[in-house]
Amino acid sequence: HCISSAASDVYKGRVGAMFACPEGHRGVGLDINANHLRGATSGWVTGTARAVHIGRTTHVWQIDMVNDAGELTCVSRITMAILAPR
Repeated sequence: HCISSAASDVYKGRVGAMFACPEGHRGVGLDINANHLRGATSGWVTGTARAVHIGRTTHVWQIDMVNDAGELTCVSRITMAILAPR
């Protein structure tokens, strides 16, 4: 569960940074922290990414994953470096 949660969280943070970056800039991962709160053995897990900080050179994204019952299964935070075009 933890590997699939972390991979999904990285994807959500990268997509969020991509849409929030200025034209031509790109986001690359600097740090990820994930706390796995409970397992999900069946049903769906839904993740929601929320921008905590959108700066000129860094973005911080909070990702909450919940099961079908709305219970938190994983809470993650990813920090992205925002790189200017070459």
